[in-house]
Amino acid sequence: MLGEILTIINNITLALSFVLNRKIEDKASPIFQNMVRNLIPTIIFGLICISSGFIVQIYSIPWWLYLYLIVGVTFLTIPTATV
Repeated sequence: MLGEILTIINNITLALSFVLNRKIEDKASPIFQNMVRNLIPTIIFGLICISSGFIVQIYSIPWWLYLYLIVGVTFLTIPTATV
């Protein structure tokens, strides 16, 4: 049951981030757009972890996995220009 609820929340936050990106796509750089797209689900995920008590498990993850996550989000979500 928890998985289904989290999936619904994930889809809602993803849709919300795309709506916000459409509103700012002419005014903001692609890097800022990606920051908005990734910031909304990150905040929601953090609130869920804090409220459900999983925050302790997050701090037990090795530092290098956080590094992989940061590199992946930074470089793999930047849109590339097509010719």
